[in-house]
Amino acid sequence: MEETTTLQKFISAPVLSKEAQANVAADLVAQVVNGNVDPITAFVQMKAIGEVAEQFLKNADIVALTQAAAVERGKDAQFGGAKVGITFTTRYDYMSSNDAEYAELMRAKEDIDTKIKARQMFLKSVTDTMDVLDRTTGEVVTINAPIPTKSSTLRVTFAKQ
Repeated sequence: MEETTTLQKFISAPVLSKEAQANVAADLVAQVVNGNVDPITAFVQMKAIGEVAEQFLKNADIVALTQAAAVERGKDAQFGGAKVGITFTTRYDYMSSNDAEYAELMRAKEDIDTKIKARQMFLKSVTDTMDVLDRTTGEVVTINAPIPTKSSTLRVTFAKQ
């Protein structure tokens, strides 16, 4: 199958640049568009490869071993035209600061989020126009049903075994 040789060539290529990645993707797309490969077969196979890659890259042992190798090889270790280096991320636990104002703002945010969700649920139930009383101004306001937008996507579910 042509897509296999394209992927095999890429994986064994000495340079794995963004351009090389784009070329492989374009070649794989062309195989499907030109009718050489069934689109569902290709889509499911690429989805599976993506999930395998994600599991591999998130594996704690792989991350630890790769970080150790990067430290051992020094700053900006290189492979196939890619630089591998360790970067640090700083996150703050603001709740641990015991700041009452911050805690109050977070509670207010949660309250607002809850009210927004409730209002969205109400608006979803509106099927036409509806007159409602604005409690703050006393005015009667006409609200319309929200306009739904729909999109389609492909969902792939893999068997557990």
